[in-house]
Amino acid sequence: MAQLIAQGHDFENRWRKNVPLDQAFILGREAGEWSVAWDAKISRRHLELLWDGQCLRLRRLSTARNPVFVRGKEIQECQLGPGQHFVIGRTTFTFTQEQVVVARDAPEPRYIASYSAADLRQVPFQRADWRIDSLVRLPEVIHSAANEQELLERLVTLLLHVRGADAAAIVQQEWLAADSPPSTTENAQTNPTMRTQVLHWDRRSLAAGQFRPSGRLIQAALLKQQTILHRWLSLDESLGYTMSEQDSWAFCVPIPSQTRSGWVLYLTGGSRVPPLPAVAPTNAGREPALPVNATAEDPELLRDDLKYAEIVAATLGSLLDLRDLTQRQATLGAFFSPRVRQLLAARDSEQALQPRETAVTVLFCDLRGFSRKSELAAANLLNLLERVSEALGIMTRHILAQGGVVSDFQGDSAMGFWGWPFAEPAAPLAACRAALAIRRDFAALAGDPAHPLADFQVGIGLASGLAVAGKIGTRDQAQVTAFGPVVNLAKRLESLTRRITADILLDRATAQAVENATSGELCYRPLATVQPYGWEQGIPIGELLDVEDEGPQAATAKSALAEKIEQLFTSGDWAAARSLVVQLPPHDPQRQLMEQCWNQLGSTVPGAWAGKIELTNK
Repeated sequence: MAQLIAQGHDFENRWRKNVPLDQAFILGREAGEWSVAWDAKISRRHLELLWDGQCLRLRRLSTARNPVFVRGKEIQECQLGPGQHFVIGRTTFTFTQEQVVVARDAPEPRYIASYSAADLRQVPFQRADWRIDSLVRLPEVIHSAANEQELLERLVTLLLHVRGADAAAIVQQEWLAADSPPSTTENAQTNPTMRTQVLHWDRRSLAAGQFRPSGRLIQAALLKQQTILHRWLSLDESLGYTMSEQDSWAFCVPIPSQTRSGWVLYLTGGSRVPPLPAVAPTNAGREPALPVNATAEDPELLRDDLKYAEIVAATLGSLLDLRDLTQRQATLGAFFSPRVRQLLAARDSEQALQPRETAVTVLFCDLRGFSRKSELAAANLLNLLERVSEALGIMTRHILAQGGVVSDFQGDSAMGFWGWPFAEPAAPLAACRAALAIRRDFAALAGDPAHPLADFQVGIGLASGLAVAGKIGTRDQAQVTAFGPVVNLAKRLESLTRRITADILLDRATAQAVENATSGELCYRPLATVQPYGWEQGIPIGELLDVEDEGPQAATAKSALAEKIEQLFTSGDWAAARSLVVQLPPHDPQRQLMEQCWNQLGSTVPGAWAGKIELTNK
């Protein structure tokens, strides 16, 4: 298989891609699958390449601003053979032909140990800062990948940060027969219905020999559904096995996923033989566990590596399942309320899912302080992931219960919308009911210190307006969502809840629907007109009050006072507005907004006062 490897100045700026045969492609900073976004010296369309089965042909495009170097000389056109490379800017591109063979004849390892997730959860991270930074990036790595192949490339590059790892791979083992997998590793080795496929791999050095992941290790990890460590050498030996002559250890981690059965993370190395972890293994090895001080290398780092890989696998499995669930929206998945599913089932689903412009109400809900909680939960990130999943479950349950569509998950936030696939005049009211129900659930859990979500809070933004809604995306990856300024406004209102103590903020269009409702179950309180950072116009915003919690009379009185303050403030009668604002509690959101404005502009109304508060940052 012919491959092209791009390596930037920083190690994480890297990819390895299979080169198509007899198919020209463009490499550049903005070239789709062949993009090299990290190097500003590379033009958007820089180079045309063609692999003809004998050599890789290069031709510099007229749009390329900077030179292409081969063996230190600037070229316009040339041919490369396997093992040769070219350079653009600070990025080196290496052309290679390498075959990956899953070894069925792997020798018996000198040491075998298996570790359950429970074993590794007890191990505290010794390099928590780096691990947290890497793991927090993992959802974005998955979410931003254009397709599954790009996702695999990014994850393998991330795995190569493991200490001492020479190579990393994501491997799939499939059972071709309809019967269940064998119950022992020995049977698995001889079963002809098994197929092992390396989905993507990469390594640090081109001179390390053929990559030969151990089939025995992969099978053992999948059969036991635990992390398995193999070591072929003692510390005083110099030869090894599994990837090349220099490698002496490998470990394999199953990816727990309902939709990616048989997937594992595989890492191998040996340029520095790592010590055995100090965690007591579930399965005793053939060689006594070495004391943690048996080498000059820091024993805590491999413990970090095993636990880190376990968390990556668990997070990857969960997020891949969630990603697949999102993609199945196009086939009436669980992201649609029963009412929407019933409507779509009665029509041609592809036609019904086609994007169209329509009036929608968008709800954007986010967990507050998630980054800080990630830092505090450094030793138990799997538990944090479970808590976040439960929190997202509360959001989605109430969106669906009110007839909405769950559009997207972005880390610790969820987006829902109403008004599609059919017009819904009461969409703003349904969104408000969902927002109140979400807040009530989190408020109730806050009163139970023993509950896993007791310390979580949410901020919610609601906005109504025109948007394009439906199945939006590319041929390879699409989702049912809404697109337009109203979505950005809902996000911005949610973000504003972090600056002022209001849990639910809504725009004027949503507020008008609340004001026109006759049921009395909802109450809107105007706050002020704000001009978000980067916006050209002012936007009247308000707070959604919980009539059930505050009582109808108190909510009505609170709304009337807020409206009077807002009118005085907007008209420029700041003295009268201030006399009423000081009667509000210190943490009242309307008081916070206006005092921020007065602190910025002073007590005198500016001559060009337009009645709006300009926000200087997001």
